[in-house]
Amino acid sequence: MVPFIVGFWVGLIVMVFIVWQVMLRMMIVTVKSKLPVEDAIRRIEEEAPRYGWGVAHIYDMDETLAEKGYKGLKRVRIVSLCKPEYAYRILSRQEDRKIAAAMPCRIAIYEDDNGESYISKFNIKLMGRMFGGIVGDVMGEVAKEEEAILRKVL
Repeated sequence: MVPFIVGFWVGLIVMVFIVWQVMLRMMIVTVKSKLPVEDAIRRIEEEAPRYGWGVAHIYDMDETLAEKGYKGLKRVRIVSLCKPEYAYRILSRQEDRKIAAAMPCRIAIYEDDNGESYISKFNIKLMGRMFGGIVGDVMGEVAKEEEAILRKVL
């Protein structure tokens, strides 16, 4: 009986560890961009309004960090996108306001050490499934539109 209990707990711990590692890899999606960083940003700025999205802000991380004395970073930009309809649907419900911590939607565009450009973002569709309800519904719609906005960048 003792070997069974020990085996059960070891198996459970191993399974939890594996699931944790898989979820971490699935939570952030990174793909190579066919465009240089600045061109990719311009394309996102052009495409987003076609789907009712606005660019709330573009963070220039390498410049910001250089101003603070951390120089030599390759180009890293973070584009914050917002669609008021979706934001309202989530933020109007008290129980869903905690999702504000993940808002607005952010897309990172960065350059690797070889000068190649990459797009990195949260897997919104997966996050939506984890939350469910109204948040899941909205995030499912966000995922479709985000994919359409990025189609011309990837």
